[in-house]
Amino acid sequence: HPERYRAVQKDVSVAERLVDMGCKLQASADFIAGGRFGREKKPAQRLFDQNLYSFIASDAHNVGHYDCLAKARAKFSVRGAHFR
Repeated sequence: HPERYRAVQKDVSVAERLVDMGCKLQASADFIAGGRFGREKKPAQRLFDQNLYSFIASDAHNVGHYDCLAKARAKFSVRGAHFR
């Protein structure tokens, strides 16, 4: 969940370099509601805009996470991301 890391929040090129090295990045679906710490939505959107994610998944720690996954899936499914 790179959108949770302050380094990525400050500089999306950190995530770009990871993808360039062959890493697959996964968004946590709760970013759609702001994320765990309330600051993941903007960096996650930038990562989607740059097509850096390979997956969207739900942590499924509570029922609300499934709602987030459904919203993220509806918003980003056209980009070819995988949903778990």
